[in-house]
Formats: sequence, structure tokens, C-alpha cells
Amino acid sequence: MPKGVTMQKSSLAFPPDGVDPITFEVLRNTFKYTCDRMASIMQRTSFSPILADVLDFSNAIYDPNLRLLSQAANCPVHLAAMQYSADAALKRFPKETLKPGDVIALNDPYQGGTHINDITFTMPIFHEGEIIGFAVSRGHWMDLGGGAAGGQSFGTHVAAEGLRLPPIKIYEAYEVNLACPLKSGPP
Repeated sequence: MPKGVTMQKSSLAFPPDGVDPITFEVLRNTFKYTCDRMASIMQRTSFSPILADVLDFSNAIYDPNLRLLSQAANCPVHLAAMQYSADAALKRFPKETLKPGDVIALNDPYQGGTHINDITFTMPIFHEGEIIGFAVSRGHWMDLGGGAAGGQSFGTHVAAEGLRLPPIKIYEAYEVNLACPLKSGPP
């Protein structure tokens, strides 16, 4: 250690206070397994070669306060910004308003998105009527419009890149939200 440099002890305890090491490892591995299963299902059910072959997607699980619990080792650039998209989704649709089966989508780069082609889906996880976490997935869509094929535009404004989605609820209670508001302007 260089002279004059001190290390601060982290305020986070591992395992967290009140959780024995065995329970901690069981939970940690359960969350990791769940994210890996999310990735496997996303890859195997995708009709897009970008998702199925290139694996340009990511999955994570957050606690009710949007603190990361686990993530799959997919596309790291997605994971770095994914929480900001989940934050934006919950600002538009607060936790108290969510129901089982709701799914919020967005791709707005100014609300946690990486670029227009990466769409983030946030879904609350309920247990006995209470939100216990959030499943969040982000994947690259081939083309959302824009000034060039594949949506890769080199315009001078974000609108030239294609369809920009603010947080919108695309599913409500496991049903497609046919009244999903896709209108221009701020939400």
C-alpha cells in the first residue's frame, strides 16, 4: 500500500447482516441461475439473428429498490445502463401502480437507453401481492426506422435514428395493452 493511502471498509457486509453464508450462497446462485435461464430462453425463442446468433441482449434481476441482485454475462454495455432504464420506467409507472403481468418498454437514450435499437423491458416480480423484485431485459432490434438501413443513421438529431420510445406499458396484467399510447412529445 502506498504511503498515505488508506483503505475504507465497505459498508456492505457479505453475507448481509442476518443472512448466514449458506443461505447467501443458495440465494446468489438462484439469482444467477435465473438470469442464465432468462438468457437461454431469450436466445432460443428469438426470431432475430441478432438475438439468437449474436447474443446482443442482456438480463438482470433487481430488488424492489432497483439494486442489482444478479445479471447474466451477456452484453456488458447493456448492463451498465440498464438500471437507468428501469429507474425511468418506475418514474413513469410508480411501483404502487404496477400489477402482476405488467411490462414496461423503452429505448430512449435520454432515459437510460444505450441507443435507439436497444429496447429495455422491465417487469415487476410479485409474491403474495407484493413486489419482491424486477426482471429486466434489454435486446437489440434490427431496425426501428431511421435514416439508414438497420436504423444506423448519422443524423444530427436523435429523431433521425428511428422510433424513440419513452416508458410505455406494453402489457397490463399479462394482456397486450392495445391502448398503449405511442404519441410524440414527452410522456
